Amino acid sequence: MSPIGLWKNGWLKQGFCDVLKLIIVILGFVMLFGFNKVIAIQPIVDYQSMTKKDPVKPVVLNMISLRHRRVSDIQSFLRSICMECEWILDDHAQRVGLQTTQVKWDKLRPQIRQYDQRIPLIQIVVEVVEVVDVNDATYRHFLSELSGAYDSKKVSKDGLPLNVQYLIESGKAALVSTPRILTQSGQLATIRIGDRVPYTTIQVSAGANMSNVNYMDTGISLKIKPVVQRNRRIDMDIDFSYQTVNGWRRHQSQQYPMLANRSTRLRVNTKSGVPIMFAGLLDSTQHEQIQKVPLLGDLPLIGVLFQSKKTTRRQSDLLYRITPTIQ
Repeated sequence: MSPIGLWKNGWLKQGFCDVLKLIIVILGFVMLFGFNKVIAIQPIVDYQSMTKKDPVKPVVLNMISLRHRRVSDIQSFLRSICMECEWILDDHAQRVGLQTTQVKWDKLRPQIRQYDQRIPLIQIVVEVVEVVDVNDATYRHFLSELSGAYDSKKVSKDGLPLNVQYLIESGKAALVSTPRILTQSGQLATIRIGDRVPYTTIQVSAGANMSNVNYMDTGISLKIKPVVQRNRRIDMDIDFSYQTVNGWRRHQSQQYPMLANRSTRLRVNTKSGVPIMFAGLLDSTQHEQIQKVPLLGDLPLIGVLFQSKKTTRRQSDLLYRITPTIQ
């Protein structure tokens, strides 16, 4: 039978319809399960990427109380750990703080607490010895030891070097002063040893003479700034000055003191309890003594014939022994 006949009889027509229905069903399944599945992937990916972004963290005020340091001493440190931060300083309550997130504060707070440690205290003992005989062989030998490797273990029961103790016992030196001072690491300590020398000045006011008594500070001035290092050694910046009256100058029937000044500056490093010594700042003075015959020496014009002058030159040196000890 021909295809036309099969079509007319309905066999081929029925088969074509069945195939067409099958194709429609297959396309429906593909659209329902396959195409929808592909479309649904993009929204899921976008949602997951959004969840990975950090949420906005709240900014709160965080404060910390200082236990050992002062607010004025910690400002430079705060700038070093966070230069762009706007630090809040409370001098009255000794607190510092910052408006920031909790995550950032958790990083900064341990650094502040580590810096806020107890500041070491240092006791400084200064022993000043005046040597009146600078030509003594023992003194000269001691100076040579200072210029080389000085052995600080060779000391007497008083803690002074043996040769210095010998000079004191023989009357060629004297222990002038032994001041003690307690200061914090990094703080400047000032020690003054000396006298105030009075002198008189006369002022003419409304035809009347008025005398004023003035004073001039003489003696030793020491400025010491000790700093304790991590290895427990001590750095010391020492600024030393010595001022004494070297004579008197007469001007318009008034006498004014003539001063001699000496100063030096040095930096040393030593262990706690180990002394350092320095010397060599010589002081040379000249004293003039007038001896006269009673009554005759005071006569005008001829009184000088009954007078004699004696000039005495005195040269001395000061030895300094400084001992810093961490408390």
